Amino acid sequence: MQILSNIQKNLASVVVFNRFFSLSLLIVLLIYFAQITYETNVVTIGLLIFATVILLFNLLLIEIVGQIIRKKSILTNEICLWLGKVITISTTVVVTITTIATGNLHVAGFFTIPIIISAFLADGFLNKIGIFSIVFSLIYYHSTLLTNQIFINNLVFYDPSAIVCAGNILCIILLAGIIVNKTKQTSQKANILQSMATTDVLTGLINRRYFDRRITEEVSRSKRHSTNLTLALFDIDHFKRINDTYGHTIGDKILKELGELVLNNTRESDISARYGGEEFALILPETTQMEASDLLERLRQLIEGHTFNKDDVPVIVTVSVGIAQFDYEDSIEDFIEKADASLYQAKRTGRNKVVFGTFTTPKLNLQKANNYQNV
Repeated sequence: MQILSNIQKNLASVVVFNRFFSLSLLIVLLIYFAQITYETNVVTIGLLIFATVILLFNLLLIEIVGQIIRKKSILTNEICLWLGKVITISTTVVVTITTIATGNLHVAGFFTIPIIISAFLADGFLNKIGIFSIVFSLIYYHSTLLTNQIFINNLVFYDPSAIVCAGNILCIILLAGIIVNKTKQTSQKANILQSMATTDVLTGLINRRYFDRRITEEVSRSKRHSTNLTLALFDIDHFKRINDTYGHTIGDKILKELGELVLNNTRESDISARYGGEEFALILPETTQMEASDLLERLRQLIEGHTFNKDDVPVIVTVSVGIAQFDYEDSIEDFIEKADASLYQAKRTGRNKVVFGTFTTPKLNLQKANNYQNV
């Protein structure tokens, strides 16, 4: 519904601006009318009348569109886009005919208006119409088949080009504003999509898919720079019992609160994730197993002392934690499996504790060493 509201709002702005544009162009045509004499070429007068009729028709069309977009009950995205296309084509026709009728190339600057609408609609076809109309107007103006006696702009005492130029400047400012606004909207949408693709909606932590990518990156960096890397896996003790006792709604609230606790009580360099269900993960770059043990023990105590769902049905929660330090000969699967084995050990030996495995230095490849000695 929000998307529809934005399109409707933008289309309403287009209608308001087109009213201003059409009235301004009508004033310009009236200035030309006021300077017509009995000596003026009949073709010139005919072109001027034709341009005025088309402009008045455009004004009527804009008012009809304005009335339609007020009826929210029948408005859809498709209708809004269709109405936008109608205004774009009508405005392009008005600008083209007025440019041809007056011979005033300053009027062609108003082609920025349909281009603005095309940008709003993201319609490449309408942009092509605008470009074709500009080229056609230039060819017409510079055509040697036509004489200056047809162009009103060359017969008048007062040339209203200053008014047209002011309107063109306004159009350009509007176009710049729309481009900046659309750029911001695109950036915001990209950030939202990125967040949706990488973040677990319930807890606010990164999701399992993005965790797999990040741990691969951190393992590669650890190998490249020979730095420490530790992984902690932890899950809520007896979470099924909590769900059965209090219901899944409260269970979800607990998961959300736990995610906030983890985010607010870990370092900025740590990477926290919802690993699956009630299980969480922490990737700890440049951290030894013992340092990670101290950090996770503080986090475990903090969780144990925290009252979850305090304002409704208070629940006390504990977690079991398994820690493993990366060995340079380990694969990513081995690394995760070691942390998972430590977690299993914590749960098997009483839960609500932190357990870490035995970290060993990388094993020396004796066969490779002997080969070097024999060279």
